[in-house]
Amino acid sequence: MEISIFGLGYVGCVSAACLAADGHNVLGVDPNSTKVELINQGNSPIVEPGLPELILSEQLKGRLRATVSCTEAIAATELSFICIGTPSAPNGSLDLRYVIRVAEEIGAALRTKMNFIWLFSEVLFCRELWKRWYCRQLPRPQVNKSEKILE
Repeated sequence: MEISIFGLGYVGCVSAACLAADGHNVLGVDPNSTKVELINQGNSPIVEPGLPELILSEQLKGRLRATVSCTEAIAATELSFICIGTPSAPNGSLDLRYVIRVAEEIGAALRTKMNFIWLFSEVLFCRELWKRWYCRQLPRPQVNKSEKILE
């Protein structure tokens, strides 16, 4: 299966490497070009026992690569994992700007059908907020009133 992983932090990197090791073609997506370059060179952007070897192995097999382009990832994959961090804001609430940014980018890049797996560690409110942002990005159907419905 062609899978994209949005966010190449701890959850995203480990998920990407493990899914690639299971035989899937995985495309990691992150706005940090240093992380993207490291993965594309077969190196790990995070410290996790065993991960550098796994990333190198899967990158050499051609099953793991990374990009900064959300549009490329959406066009090239059938399923996306959203692994975006939600750090605490100074007042203790969730800082959702990264989640909102990814929702906007995915919405703008969507093709007709896409499946997502939500990997959020935060409260239900954040998932609902993300879905609202995501749904706002969906294209509105165009209706041509001059066309007749064919039976």
